[in-house]
Amino acid sequence: RQYAWERLSREPAQLAEVETRHADYYLALLRAASEQLDGSEALAAQEAITQEMDNVRAAWRQAAQRPHPGLLLQSLDSLVCYYQHIGRSRDCLSLLHEIYELLPTPTRASQAPGRLLAARARLLALTGRFDEGLQVAEAALGQ
Repeated sequence: RQYAWERLSREPAQLAEVETRHADYYLALLRAASEQLDGSEALAAQEAITQEMDNVRAAWRQAAQRPHPGLLLQSLDSLVCYYQHIGRSRDCLSLLHEIYELLPTPTRASQAPGRLLAARARLLALTGRFDEGLQVAEAALGQ
C-alpha cells in the first residue's frame, strides 16, 4: 500500500485520477448502503458502512479538496443518516466541520458550504446545542 502511494505521489495527474475514482466509489457505496438503513437490511447496511468508514472519510476529504462539491452534496444526507442511525451525531459534527474547513475558497461559492452548515446546524439542535446550532444555521443562510 505504501509502495503504491509513493509511486502515485510521483505522478500528480495519475494520483488525482485515482483519488477521484476512490471518492466516487466510496461515496456511491455510502449512498447505496444508507438507502437500506431503514429497511429489513439495516444491520447489514450499517455494518457495510462501518467497515468502510475510514475509506468514506478519506473520500469525503478528497472530494472536498479536489473540489468535487457535487459528490459531497450527493452523499451528505447519507452520511448524516448513517451517523444518526448509529447514535454518533457528534462524530458527524466533527467530520462536517473538518470538511467545511477543507473546502477551497472557489468551492464556497457553490451550494456545498451552505448545505454542510445546514446539516451541521440540524445535528447541533438534535444534540441539544441550540445556541451553537442557531449560529451555524445563520451562517448557512448567509452562504
